[in-house]
Amino acid sequence: SREDTMSADEASAVLDHARAVVDAEHAQLLESRLERRAAPLIRAFRARADALVARRAHPRARLVARRLLHAPTLKLRGDPADADAVVEDALRRVEVALDELPP
Repeated sequence: SREDTMSADEASAVLDHARAVVDAEHAQLLESRLERRAAPLIRAFRARADALVARRAHPRARLVARRLLHAPTLKLRGDPADADAVVEDALRRVEVALDELPP
């Protein structure tokens, strides 16, 4: 087999690569678990933002809200300890931005 003819440096490099692959997969698994745990909060957050947009008849209201919701949504995917504050701050920003749209 190939392992029998590898030098110690080659074997070490292969092992390092394998560890890096396993570490990356593990990190992805943990991230996925956080996202699944945060999903109900994110859905509720987006629904509240959609309700703010629905009250505003401006054609750009949805676009403005979506742009403002992007960064907080990414933060919420990490299931932060301050999730409630993130949600309230983002919704306040959306509401202010929607109120500033011209009639």
